[in-house]
Amino acid sequence: MKIPKINPYHKDIDIPLYRVMERYYDILLDSPISNQCPRILLGRRYEYKNMPYYISLLEGDIADIGAGGCEWTRWFPNITTTFEPKPPQLAWEQPTSTEKFNVDFVKKYSVNKFDNAMAINSLHYVPLDELERTIKDAMSCVKNKFLFTFNFKMLAKRSKIKYVYDDILLQVIYVIAKCDFRIFLLDFENNDHTEGAINGDIRIILGHAR
Repeated sequence: MKIPKINPYHKDIDIPLYRVMERYYDILLDSPISNQCPRILLGRRYEYKNMPYYISLLEGDIADIGAGGCEWTRWFPNITTTFEPKPPQLAWEQPTSTEKFNVDFVKKYSVNKFDNAMAINSLHYVPLDELERTIKDAMSCVKNKFLFTFNFKMLAKRSKIKYVYDDILLQVIYVIAKCDFRIFLLDFENNDHTEGAINGDIRIILGHAR
């Protein structure tokens, strides 16, 4: 079964931000790599070109949920709010808040909504059968769009049923379709590659129907 992608990243995409990032990173990568190869990348500073492209599709202010070291604020001044329960000591900047994404978070921010939000590999710590609820909760906190990336191994690890990569891909896409939000971006790999890479196995931007 061939699943069509929607507005995916490809190597011919160019955004002005790449020129700025090239001054900081040794390598900007078109393709995802595992944590272990190629060896030439060991000790070098690299970043995926697809991530800035996806974030640039969010227009207006952005809340970063599960922001880690808040490194994306370096490149995107419109990331105005950052959430990280356990910020690392070596962070680009400290998060706006250490609130966790939970029932209280959703209750609070479904009233005081963000313009847009993103969760880069930070909302996949649930079993597959809870993913729909997680996505709907997240979407209730935004007025416009939400960028998600998920690592399938994180979903599989918490699921009772043993899944292979293709099963999870189909299940996630089924959940997205079932949620009935507008899909602005759907991009994914065609095989299991990431071993925890920050760009995840699948990237999705959902928005509220207009």
